Amino acid sequence: MEKGNRWNVSREQGEMYIIEVFNEILGKYTEPIRADILSRQMSQLANQKKFLLYLNGRKRNLNYYLRGNYIKCSNFMDLHQDKYIVTKRKNVMFVEINEHWIDNEKWTLLN
Repeated sequence: MEKGNRWNVSREQGEMYIIEVFNEILGKYTEPIRADILSRQMSQLANQKKFLLYLNGRKRNLNYYLRGNYIKCSNFMDLHQDKYIVTKRKNVMFVEINEHWIDNEKWTLLN
């Protein structure tokens, strides 16, 4: 655990959880999806995967971890522009996986 990090996981491990969940969700769609839908589905999928996240000994979900460390989903996406493409249409954010990153990382999307 990092100094000043009150979570039971390191920042790198937390990022890996978020990326894993985002990739699984986004891999199901051929078109970009709204960021609010991604966030909602992230919470549901993270609960299914049973990620154990604790803040000061209290169990928290992955959305809480994301908000606590990045304030909002778009801040996380900004830090990972190589992995995700974010577009804005009529004041609504849409997210999709950057196909070039998938090729470089040897990821395979299953439909």
